[in-house]
Amino acid sequence: MNRINVDFFETYKKLDRLCAQMYGLSGGGVTAYIDDMKDNWAAAYGTDNWNETFNTLRRLRHMRNEMAHDEGAFDVLNCTMEDINWLNSFYYALMNGYDPLSCIRKKAAEHYRQVKPPVNNTYYVRNTRYTEPLDYGQKHHDTGKVAAMIIDIVIILLALVYYIFLT
Repeated sequence: MNRINVDFFETYKKLDRLCAQMYGLSGGGVTAYIDDMKDNWAAAYGTDNWNETFNTLRRLRHMRNEMAHDEGAFDVLNCTMEDINWLNSFYYALMNGYDPLSCIRKKAAEHYRQVKPPVNNTYYVRNTRYTEPLDYGQKHHDTGKVAAMIIDIVIILLALVYYIFLT
């Protein structure tokens, strides 16, 4: 049995456990991460190493599956130290939030932070602060005018009732 293959298998399992924990699964964490990348492909524009990460994860998952399910694969397949180093660096990228999916989530969060709510129109005249109400594009009714109109209608109706029934 090739020692590098065993180290690769153990390193992959460590990464798979971390990904499974992130997704609340008991196994298949790397597959869940790959599926998440597929689902967020459109948001990946401008994200460093997206394609390289996606393709490498798929290739390494395939190698791991062959080792786990094919007889004698540990002796036939030849993983490299580069594969193990890549898995370790991806593991630490996940732990520190530098993996591609974390990067697109950070970009989305940054975008929403930049969209600021409207601010009151505040101005000062001779050190006195005046604030105008926010205008959200809705028509605001002056409650005083509405109340006056209702009172006028009630008075007119009372006058009509008085005129009709008492005359």
